[in-house]
Amino acid sequence: MTKNNFGLIMKWVGLSEMGYVDHPKDPGGATNHGVTIKTLSKWRVRNVSKDEVKALTKVEAEEILKAWYFDPVRFDELPAGLDYTVVDFSINSGAKRAIEYLQRALGVDDDGVFGRGTMDAVKRAANEGDMPDLIKRLNEMRWAYMKRLSNWNSFKNGWTRRVMGDEIGIQDGDIGVIDRSIRLHEQAVGLSAKVPIPAPKPAAGKAEGKASLKSNWMQPEGLSKIATGVSMLGSAVSEQPILQVGLVAMAMLGFGFLLWQQMNKEPA
Repeated sequence: MTKNNFGLIMKWVGLSEMGYVDHPKDPGGATNHGVTIKTLSKWRVRNVSKDEVKALTKVEAEEILKAWYFDPVRFDELPAGLDYTVVDFSINSGAKRAIEYLQRALGVDDDGVFGRGTMDAVKRAANEGDMPDLIKRLNEMRWAYMKRLSNWNSFKNGWTRRVMGDEIGIQDGDIGVIDRSIRLHEQAVGLSAKVPIPAPKPAAGKAEGKASLKSNWMQPEGLSKIATGVSMLGSAVSEQPILQVGLVAMAMLGFGFLLWQQMNKEPA
């Protein structure tokens, strides 16, 4: 039986993973709704194209996430808060790695298999009131692991916000798994009122960077709107040559700044 907060956490991980991404420095390659091209190929038992990844529906993506990232980490049996921390780790880095790091945080054999010994250690932590420390410890270990990855410099801002948040504590727009997990735990054990917890900031286009140039203003529709605006402004000053020269200069400077900004944009 699926636990009550399954829908909520599926929504949260979906917000952190939403959108089609094909960043050259992401080893997962083309990804949509958190499902990589390799994972989708394995799911459909054949090689799939990037277009098929792009066309992946949210419904099918959630079926994959549940089967390969929620169920292997025994989501339905984990205490509230720890469930979100482990599942988000699982989706981002694989179920086996998430289990290994959970086992290390618990101080048990890190064989990557979520067996009886691991679950007994989780239950002991819950019974002894160690759940907040366990959640913090696991998220800090995950963050440290991310820092060791070869593509850390390309994704560090987005990864840091995803796991640790922009600031300590919960606030609108903060997407820290560590803080949200603690709040889930506190609500489950009655330490805080059951009020809505701010959801992760939608991460559409999160991995767009200097190699992809896929922001809206660089798309045909965006460029068309820019051209229309410049044309209208140009018509308004058609009888004033000095203003025309100034307009062209400003437009070139503005476009140059936008291009520089986009080319140096860190992945979110």
